[in-house]
Amino acid sequence: MTPDIDVEMEQKVADFYQSLGINQGPGDIQYRLILLVLNKNEGNVTEFAEIREYTDRFADKGSIGSKMKTVFQLEGLVEKVKRGGYAIT
Repeated sequence: MTPDIDVEMEQKVADFYQSLGINQGPGDIQYRLILLVLNKNEGNVTEFAEIREYTDRFADKGSIGSKMKTVFQLEGLVEKVKRGGYAIT
């Protein structure tokens, strides 16, 4: 795992938002980490494995895949460009 995404700090930020009653978006650690990984690779294809590098300790593969389909793709934030590969739209 590369040190450029501070998972512990992101968890603290998500916990803060949750304390305000915001559980989706900024209050969801999985969402925060996915966005950061996608942003880190902006202009390139982000592999699902790269996302899981950060999210595996918070969720299983199925829930991250589901979040990619039901949140990120549905909202038009990413486009699936190949099996296991996403690009920011």
